[in-house]
Amino acid sequence: MKLLKFITIGLIFPSLCLAATSDYRQFFRVDLSEPLPSISELKQKYPIEDIYDKNYDYSWNIGNRFDQAFREIIKSYGTSEKRLKPEYEERLLDMLAMMPKETYQYIGPYLHTVPGMSEKILNLPGIKETKNRFPDRIDERFRNIAGLEFLSPSLYFMLMPEAWPENRKIIENPVSITRPPKAPYNQKFFDGIQKIVPFENYNIQQERPAKISRSQLRTIRPTANSLVTAADIKAVGKTIPDIAKLGSDPYLQSDLFLAGRLLDKWENDQGKGIPLAILKDLVNPCSRLVQKFRILGREKELAAIVAEQGFSLNEWGYSCDKAIRAYRSSQMSRSTSVALSSYRRNLQAPFLETLPPKLAKQQQIIMQSFIEMYNAPLSDTLEAKKVHRELEKTFRQSGNNLMGIPFNIME
Repeated sequence: MKLLKFITIGLIFPSLCLAATSDYRQFFRVDLSEPLPSISELKQKYPIEDIYDKNYDYSWNIGNRFDQAFREIIKSYGTSEKRLKPEYEERLLDMLAMMPKETYQYIGPYLHTVPGMSEKILNLPGIKETKNRFPDRIDERFRNIAGLEFLSPSLYFMLMPEAWPENRKIIENPVSITRPPKAPYNQKFFDGIQKIVPFENYNIQQERPAKISRSQLRTIRPTANSLVTAADIKAVGKTIPDIAKLGSDPYLQSDLFLAGRLLDKWENDQGKGIPLAILKDLVNPCSRLVQKFRILGREKELAAIVAEQGFSLNEWGYSCDKAIRAYRSSQMSRSTSVALSSYRRNLQAPFLETLPPKLAKQQQIIMQSFIEMYNAPLSDTLEAKKVHRELEKTFRQSGNNLMGIPFNIME
């Protein structure tokens, strides 16, 4: 459901030029050594304007006298076949085209209450019929609430059963595949060895020092391209609860959201931004968080938390992103694996050719982001699998998200 949410929300933004799916990979790379402007510099360069004009006068008296120019304009507008096209119309129509028709009953009534909403959208088949209509299919817990039909249409989406975690069904769980040993056990072989050198000749009582495996060691000065170990992943997991406490401040959440919007605008000007900015956060949640804290000038707060586990900010950002991607890969279901394989092989090309160009472009960048979310080396995946139960417990205690960005998008 979360994956459906961020895909449908992402469709309201403009898209990149058409290219092969692999061409979008460069847009998902984050360089934490890159200098970033401050929040004050970004605010000055990209002033945030309100969506609605607070001083809008919705009623006025125009009198009964008109000058000649005004009369001609009104007359020509009433007889013209052309109409004023809102800038949001095409994006919203694209989004509605990608959504299941069953969801229209939850969003259609609200669209009919939005001032200035395009008539083309309101007359869309499936949306037109929902005007002043209460949803027919609602969650069981709300059925016996008196006066529920007076609920604001903007909250109808909460009545949809799939909006609640309890109603989300796990289609399948990852299946562990056991592989047979390359050299099967042969009793005759060991019997022959015992005849040559009896086992009692070995000093089996001698204590041997415990062997330290790579999984128990931390990576020294981790970078964006280094591999992670189970010890690295456990250390990352220990930082998550304290970061979650830090992120519980609503004022910090608001500042981080603003920093993210301004960062997206700045990256677009630098030629390395993507139109569906939320996808970049899903691929690199930790590195992007480091960037936002630096823009706000509050990186010391985050650095103090990760330093307790021996990380610098850059080391934590890279290690945390790799740990999350490895965790996702270790818990991948077969259906997800098949989808990723088809994306990498570009098997969706015939389907994309049937879509309007804009929707085709949007689907391509969504497909590439999905690939990057699970792009973990086999070594990292195996290391994450060794500590996945401990990591899963930590993630769930933190709401399965890092300041609003989900760890596992398929839950």
